[in-house]
Amino acid sequence: MEWITLTSRQNAAVKRVVSLREKKRRDEAGVFPVEGIKFISDLSRDGIFPAELFLAENARIDRERAETLAGQNTRLYLVSSSVYEKLSLEQAGEGVLAVYEKTRLPRFEGSERRVLALEGVQDPGNVGASVRSAAAFGFDAVWLAGCADPLGPKALRASMGAVYRIPLLSFSSGALLLERAREKGLFTVAACLSEDAVLLDQVDLARPVCLLIGNEGQGLSREVSAGADVRAVVPMRGMESLNAAAAAAVFMWEVKRGET
Repeated sequence: MEWITLTSRQNAAVKRVVSLREKKRRDEAGVFPVEGIKFISDLSRDGIFPAELFLAENARIDRERAETLAGQNTRLYLVSSSVYEKLSLEQAGEGVLAVYEKTRLPRFEGSERRVLALEGVQDPGNVGASVRSAAAFGFDAVWLAGCADPLGPKALRASMGAVYRIPLLSFSSGALLLERAREKGLFTVAACLSEDAVLLDQVDLARPVCLLIGNEGQGLSREVSAGADVRAVVPMRGMESLNAAAAAAVFMWEVKRGET
């Protein structure tokens, strides 16, 4: 495989990758950067190869190993330590960064019977962890309204590649998300501390369902909470609530548990 050597931090390819830290630039280019040997290795093992691969001269893997992560059409760059410092998404990166095309992300196919819906979840770690849990529990999709970008660096790191294992769909508002759930005939369950909320283990989840999880501090919007078929809480001792990712995991586990 042919490697292109980059030693200037002002190189156009370097500037382009650095610009992808901004969601607007990722959306315009239709690509997103990922850093981390395990993340990239797992995707390559599944036949998902990057469009570009950047390897630092002092990376934790050598060129021979890096080439196993690349596909036939992957552009390979060997960069100086100085250049990689500019490229890196993390303070202590492993020296390997890949750029992936959004066109390879999974698309919606068939019916959506189990959906996790996030509204206003701003912490990218919570978004990524929720996507990872949804994929692990076999959900059909993750819907997002007003959330941190699931393709941002922190969210991707938390999702551990799950964005390539479950379809994602973004909405401009929680109201439109709820409307989509109704159109799909999904039973909507809102994680909510309202007075009429029931315990989660008392809700019949053995049906097509959409689980609604809200913002870390404020929860779901009033419109979405009030419009849900039922509002539910997790039985707890000594604490009022869980963070968004933990709540999402518990709600999805209840759905999964009801299958057996």
